[in-house]
Amino acid sequence: MGILSEEQLITFKENYANMIIDRADLDSLMQMCFDMLMDSYHNISEDEIVDEILDLYDEETLSDLMPVKSASQYQRDLYNEVIEYQRHGGDL
Repeated sequence: MGILSEEQLITFKENYANMIIDRADLDSLMQMCFDMLMDSYHNISEDEIVDEILDLYDEETLSDLMPVKSASQYQRDLYNEVIEYQRHGGDL
């Protein structure tokens, strides 16, 4: 096709985006927003998202957002720490 100028193409895309938004209900808009945020966070590291949360919010928010470990996860972590401790001759 390719008949639109760059400026016209931008306007065309904006018109289409506005039509989608105008026709969507609140649940659809929230889902679109969630999907876009997840897409943007898909390829960033843990450190990058932690830094963003700390820049925009605070330590408490970061803590609230962290997944809660199950009892079996705590047991595995403790087990792994004990194994590492033993491997290093009691020196960590």
